[in-house]
Amino acid sequence: GSVRMCRRKPPRGPTLTMVGVDVSLALVAPDKFRGTVTATEASEAMARGASSSGWAVHQRPLADGGEGFLDVLEAVSTGRGTAEVTGPLGRPVRAGWIRVGNLAIVEMAQASGLALVGGATGNDAVAASSRGTGELIVAAARALSDAAPKPHGRAAEATGTETGGWGSTPTVVVGLGG
Repeated sequence: GSVRMCRRKPPRGPTLTMVGVDVSLALVAPDKFRGTVTATEASEAMARGASSSGWAVHQRPLADGGEGFLDVLEAVSTGRGTAEVTGPLGRPVRAGWIRVGNLAIVEMAQASGLALVGGATGNDAVAASSRGTGELIVAAARALSDAAPKPHGRAAEATGTETGGWGSTPTVVVGLGG
């Protein structure tokens, strides 16, 4: 079949009066579309579509804490770093963090994510380790070494391990001199 595009007035909804003209508002806040577009790319495409139909658009790309998490936070970042860490199957991988003030934020998916173990179908969660996530946290904390290591958060979603990130804990304790 064919697809037919119709131009219609935006549906009724919240409006903002700007210089005496009512403008319909749209909030576009997508996560990534895995394997196709990032959250930012999806947000930009949705915003273009909505604004071409007369909507005022607010873009807020989101992430669930898995892959793409750092990309969404890039707008508030005050710096980036990377480190070579142990991947979930023992091979070296490159993973990164961003800095926001005195806080380093890591993306667990870059060090221990499903994509690194063959995806959901090729994953052997028992054989996999989240040690690399611990190494990444240590590297990020050391990068902030001008001050004492700060408490850290870890975005953990869809890891390639069965430990839920606990495999990273011994690395963090040893790596920070604990």
